[in-house]
Amino acid sequence: ENGPVDYSKLPQVQFSDVRNRVQGTEPSSISLTSIMPDITSKGYVAYNSSPKDLTSITNAKEVLAFDFTANKEVKAVAFATKTLGELYDHTKPICDRLKGATLLGVETVKVQGLEFIKYSIKNENGQKEYATSFTVGTKTGRPDFSLQSIYLTQDYANDETMYNFQLWAGSTSLVTDMVADILTKIKAIAPVNVIKSSVLPTTYVESGKREGQNINLVVKNATPNTSGYFKLEDKATETAASSVVRNIPFTINANGKSNVIIPMDDKYESTMTMYVGGEVKDVVYMSDGTWAVDYNKATTVLSSFTVTNDSKRSYTAEEYPLFRNVELKANSSDFVSVVKLLRGGGATADLTGYKGLKFSASGGYNLHVTLVKNGIVDYRNQYAADVQLELGQQDYYVSLDNFKSASTSAKIDAKDITSIIFTVEVGTGRNSQITTTIANVAFTKEDLNYLSSLEAKELALYPNPVTGNRITVNFSSAKAAELSLRVTDMSGKVITLKQVQAVKGMNTVQVPVSTGLKAVHIVESGSYCFSRWCRYQV
Repeated sequence: ENGPVDYSKLPQVQFSDVRNRVQGTEPSSISLTSIMPDITSKGYVAYNSSPKDLTSITNAKEVLAFDFTANKEVKAVAFATKTLGELYDHTKPICDRLKGATLLGVETVKVQGLEFIKYSIKNENGQKEYATSFTVGTKTGRPDFSLQSIYLTQDYANDETMYNFQLWAGSTSLVTDMVADILTKIKAIAPVNVIKSSVLPTTYVESGKREGQNINLVVKNATPNTSGYFKLEDKATETAASSVVRNIPFTINANGKSNVIIPMDDKYESTMTMYVGGEVKDVVYMSDGTWAVDYNKATTVLSSFTVTNDSKRSYTAEEYPLFRNVELKANSSDFVSVVKLLRGGGATADLTGYKGLKFSASGGYNLHVTLVKNGIVDYRNQYAADVQLELGQQDYYVSLDNFKSASTSAKIDAKDITSIIFTVEVGTGRNSQITTTIANVAFTKEDLNYLSSLEAKELALYPNPVTGNRITVNFSSAKAAELSLRVTDMSGKVITLKQVQAVKGMNTVQVPVSTGLKAVHIVESGSYCFSRWCRYQV
């Protein structure tokens, strides 16, 4: 859902094999594959889009995802996990709301006489989606299936084996069709018993967005309560061993919408539980884009990879910062890559209007920097640039115009960047020690050429030679600052001292002068900046 998918590279799902495996199965011996929904009879083509990493980072033991497509465009998605003894609790509404989606409404619908929770969602692209989530449970020796479809994940009852479904589509009918197909399959095996029903939320987070060091939430409240708090379980970095709990109180409008700001600094992720009137009302999950390391295990031994917070870092409105810093140590004969997703879940970032990339780094070797665009399928055609690193920590700036693609001479259109990859290239073919740090990474709207021109420290005077008792001084400044303008005579004696409040860019100052003018100096904080000699015309 973050952009185009090359379905020619995904396996097509063959449901005839699935149907054969369902027949004659006991509830506790079914497979996740056998109860996945099938709507291909309506003309859709299904592809297996299952993510491969979730079993290593979540409680899922098995994961399946089917994309139902028409003309290679996704129309509906079925995502399911198998867990043991507990629910898979990262549901679409929990995660999507802090990735730009808005929860428009929550209601219950009946399918084959059973109640399911239904969500109406407007995604980040403005498209409307409909979703449901539920779990089918089994237990050895029990003759039926359990069924639960509840808004709050904490209200689910655990079962021995749980098959957790999340279904979404662009129309309610497709969601209903997928639910009905799953119910038909499990009812053919054993009865279905609803063990818990859902209570619809009266207060919930409608939407949220991470903006800089804060998360800005919109809370929809249909009660007279006006206060509550968020319990945050924060994980400071990707490599942090544990979470830290903190509570953030808030005030909201009764029977209306309110904006709530949650400070996050540069933390990696947080599970945010909202309490109103002493009761849990909602749970949302925030995750920043992940730092990760990638390398060839046949040629590289990774000693350490550490992600650290930076409480002293300063941020400006002109930047799109990538939070946290990394350090890696390895021994390699070819390369080690550090990957940073720009947003949680690999969502795209629109960097239109940004001029360059700046960062500080150390460790030597060539650093191959790749900007991954969601609209480019072939990785070899992604835009990249090279930076020769010094051994010591240095600041670097790369204009976005310097990023080149092998497939086109066009400049990068940075409207859909998903990640940035820093690849340390040894280049010798011999095993070499790598110790690299990458810090303070940010995309900036400042133009390197313009900044360089401001740093040139040139000063223009006119008229020159001076023919009257006043001169005009033009100079550029790389920043807004209080400067001293000093005028000296032939002997170096200061004859005029003027304080100037400079602005970033070009500045013009009128200065009264007298006979004997020799030079004009501009000084900032007592340090010499630049000067220009001029002659007095008698």
